[in-house]
This record gives sequence, structure tokens and C-alpha cells, in this order.
Amino acid sequence: MPNPLSVIAPALELLGKNVNILPAMGKAVVALEFSKEKVRLSIRDNGNGFRIPRMLSGFARRSKFGLMGIQERAHLLNGNLKVESKISGGTTIEVEIPTQPSHNSV
Repeated sequence: MPNPLSVIAPALELLGKNVNILPAMGKAVVALEFSKEKVRLSIRDNGNGFRIPRMLSGFARRSKFGLMGIQERAHLLNGNLKVESKISGGTTIEVEIPTQPSHNSV
């Protein structure tokens, strides 16, 4: 099974880029949790927020590939990505990756 860090590292890199280019984001909270069942990364900020397309692939039309890449990597590891954002209300990104292979894995 691929390493969960292949998802976590790009998510943290995306956060770092956004902290540097978005002066409206004054604070970001990052939590990384490990358990027997999963690895969970949560990133929450108090920035401007943004509109989320129905499908994250909608970001491709705007040449915003970071969240799409994280979603693809999470999916390859039988994990998931959750994005919540409100205009003027900040953004929360959560990635969960199971630590054990799924019984449905090939």
C-alpha cells in the first residue's frame, strides 16, 4: 500500500503556498492525527474562503489543480478529501487515509 505521506505532504505544501500568497489569511490551524485505523490531516484557516464547485474537477477550469491532486492521491489510498469553505468565513480541508488495506483493494 502506498504511503499516506504521499497525500499529506502535498496538502501541507498547498497550505504553505496559500499562506504566502493570501495576505487575508491571518491564521491556519493544522492537526495531524494517527490511529490504528487511519491518518487524518485537518487544515483550517480564517481566510477569505472560496466557492467550491460541485465536483473538485471544476477547479481545472480555473487552473487550480492542488485540491484535485490531493483528492486523486487520497482516492488511490482508499481515503477521502473533504473541503468546506465560506466566502469571508475561511476554509477547512480534511484528508483521511486508512492505515490498513481495504478488503476491496485490488
